[in-house]
Amino acid sequence: MTPKLSTTLVCAIGLILSALPCASVAQTLSLGTVSSSTALSNCSTLQNPGTDFRNFDSHMTNCFTATLTGCTVNDAGVSDLYFVWGYAMPTAPPYKGTIVMLPGDGGENAATDTTFQQYISQYLADGYQVVEVAWGAYGGGGVAWEASSAASILYAACRPASFLNWIRNGPLGSVGLGRWQATQGGMCVHADSGGAGAAANALAWFNGGAGGTAASGAGYIDKAVMENGPVFSDVERGCEIQSNGTNGQNTQICTGSPAQTGC
Repeated sequence: MTPKLSTTLVCAIGLILSALPCASVAQTLSLGTVSSSTALSNCSTLQNPGTDFRNFDSHMTNCFTATLTGCTVNDAGVSDLYFVWGYAMPTAPPYKGTIVMLPGDGGENAATDTTFQQYISQYLADGYQVVEVAWGAYGGGGVAWEASSAASILYAACRPASFLNWIRNGPLGSVGLGRWQATQGGMCVHADSGGAGAAANALAWFNGGAGGTAASGAGYIDKAVMENGPVFSDVERGCEIQSNGTNGQNTQICTGSPAQTGC
């Protein structure tokens, strides 16, 4: 894989997300960790309508329940969160790396983007291990990773960032001993919509794209593809209401017909 994402990109993402000076990116936030990861007997209930339909891809043959803990270091309003996850190994060696799919919305279902299945088939054929995740306890309908009693998307992003670090490095204090170890190579993220916002926060605020040798809690993302995002640009502006009861915080960036403009 090529070198890790540059600090310039990380700085730019930080500006998009927070509208704060780039110097604020230096305020790296702490990560949590994953505990109690327990294998399920099979992945069928995560793939098909039933007890816990979470829209997992049919290629997922190894599925687990787990708990994300420790994100309360940054904010007392970010509680521990149960989730389900799974992985599929590449079709055949040589193995090139691992790709974590971060779905849109609140990540309650592993594939909110219907094209994820097309990507996953190709990634497996190309030599990549694929990991899927859905937030919320097994046996339920899911809980958005953004959910926080403190109403802080930034602090709540500790959850997906911690999951990505765990896939790369395993428990805090170890390096390279996560699920990534099965393939080594690149540690990559393919994120859609709300998941793209999560990936961007991981890069900008949780040291995910730091240059140099990967360490526990730093440099755990080599490449990130953001589809339909990152979102959450300046959330406060989206909540502003003018005196006439409307929100005028929008910008027309594309006009004309699709045939003329490609919109």
